[in-house]
Amino acid sequence: MVLVAFQTDTGEKLTETIEVPDDSTPAELQELLDTLQRVDLDDAPTRYSFFLGGQEIQGTLGHTIVYAEMSTETTVFITCRPLALFAVRAVSRCSAVLEGHSEGVLDISFSPDSITLASGSGDRTIRIWDTLTATCKHILKGHSNWVIRVAYSPCGRHLASAGVDGELRIWDPITNKALHSKALRGHKKFISSLAWQPLPLVVKDATSEPEPPADALRLVTGSKDGTVRIWNVLSGTCEHVIHSGTQCVTDVKWTRSSYLLVSSEDTKLYVYSTPFVTGTDRSAPLSIQYRCLAMLQNHGHWVNSIATSTDWLQRYGSKAWAALGEKYYRQMTRTPEVFLTCSDDHNINLYTMADLIQALPTSTTPGEPPMILTALQPKCRMTGHAKPVNHIAFSPDGHYIASASFDRTVRLWDGTTGKQLAIFRGHASACYRVCFSADSKFLVSCSKDSTSKLYSLAKRKLIRDLPGHEDEVFALDWSLSGEMAATGSKDKTVRLWRN
Repeated sequence: MVLVAFQTDTGEKLTETIEVPDDSTPAELQELLDTLQRVDLDDAPTRYSFFLGGQEIQGTLGHTIVYAEMSTETTVFITCRPLALFAVRAVSRCSAVLEGHSEGVLDISFSPDSITLASGSGDRTIRIWDTLTATCKHILKGHSNWVIRVAYSPCGRHLASAGVDGELRIWDPITNKALHSKALRGHKKFISSLAWQPLPLVVKDATSEPEPPADALRLVTGSKDGTVRIWNVLSGTCEHVIHSGTQCVTDVKWTRSSYLLVSSEDTKLYVYSTPFVTGTDRSAPLSIQYRCLAMLQNHGHWVNSIATSTDWLQRYGSKAWAALGEKYYRQMTRTPEVFLTCSDDHNINLYTMADLIQALPTSTTPGEPPMILTALQPKCRMTGHAKPVNHIAFSPDGHYIASASFDRTVRLWDGTTGKQLAIFRGHASACYRVCFSADSKFLVSCSKDSTSKLYSLAKRKLIRDLPGHEDEVFALDWSLSGEMAATGSKDKTVRLWRN
C-alpha cells in the first residue's frame, strides 16, 4: 500500500492523503479520483493522465514509483492532467497528394475549423485546398516572388501571406479575394516571420467568440531589413515600426500578457511593450506604447526561433475551448507562461514570463536605450544538440517541448524544467520542423531527407515513417480537429496524412 494525494500541475490539492494499492492502474486511479471528487454518475467525468515526478503512470503505480526512484516513506503526490475531449489517432497513411504548384511548397497552414488548408509556394501563389475532397478550391495571386509565410487569423476570417517580395497580403477566405486593392508595403527586404495578434484567451463558454473591434485587428511582421512592423489589418496601414536593427529578424511572437518578443541574427532577444499590456496608457503616443524595454543576450550565435507555452492557444482562441473541453482549456490557460529561444549555437534557452516581467524596468523615458538584462539568465539552458537548432515548439498543453536540429535528431524535453526526456534518431539529414497533435500525444517532424516521422510521447519512441515526398520537406502542420497532418515539399506537392 502507498500513501498518495492527487494534485494539479500547479500544486493545488485535489484530495486528501489516502492509502492505495501499489498495483493500481491508471483506470483504477481515475475511478478512485472520481469517487473522491464525488462525480455525479449522470455527468461525464473529466478524464486525466497521471504523473509521478514527470513520469506518466502507464503500467502500475508501484512500477512507476520504482522507475522514478521515489520514496514511499512519505506521501506520494500524483499530478493529474486533464485530457482533451477527444483522443487523436496516430496518422499512418497518405490520404491525398495535392498537386498544382509549379515550384516547391514553402509553408502550409490549416484553418481553425480544419476544413481548408493554405499553401504558399515558390511559384508566387497561395492555394486553398478543401481537406475533405482533396481538391484545390482557389488560387490566390498577387505576390511577385516566393510566398514563404501563410497563416490564418485565430478567428479564421482572414488569411495572411508574406514573401520574398517584402509584401504582406491579407485575404478573405470566404470570397478568396484580397482585403485591400494593394499589397501592404513598407519592408525593403523579404518578410521572414509574421504573427497574428491573439484573441483573448479567457472566454465565458464554448459559444462565445471574443474578437477585437474591427479597427483593432493587428498583425506583426519581421523582415530581413531588420525592422518589425505592426499592421492594422482592416485599414491596411502600418501602425508603427517597432524595431530598426541591422540584422535579419528571424522570429516574432506575442506572449499571453501581450508583450512582443523579437529575435534576430544579432544573437539578441528583444522585449517590447504594446498598448495591450495591462496598465499601458492608451492615450500616449504610439512611440511610447510600443517601446523596447529590454534585450536578452544569452546566445553565442543568431537566434533562429521563439516558442511560448501558449502559442497553440493563441493560434486558435476559443475554438480550442470547444475542441478540447473546459477543464483541459482552463488548465492550459492557468499554467504559468514559459518561452524558449533556439540558436545556431546548438542550445535552447528556457525562460519564465514571471521572471522576465519582474526584471523589466517599471518605467522608461522615450528614446532611452533598452535595458540589457544581463542578470536575467535562462531558467534552464537545454544542451545536447550537436548542430544548429532550427525549430522549437511547445505541445498544446505546455508540458512538452520538441526541437529539430541540423544534427538529424529530434529531441523531447520537459516543458517546465527543460529536462531532456528522449532523443529521436532516424532522419538521414537535417530536421527542419516539428509539430504536435492537438491532444499532445503525438509529434511529427519533417526533414531534408524527404521524409516525415511520427513519434509517440507516451512510448518515447519513433512509431512510424511517413514517406512519399521526392525531395526536401519544408512545411508541416497538424489540424485542430486532430484528424489529419499535412506536409509540404520541394517536390511541389502537399500531402495529407490520416489514420
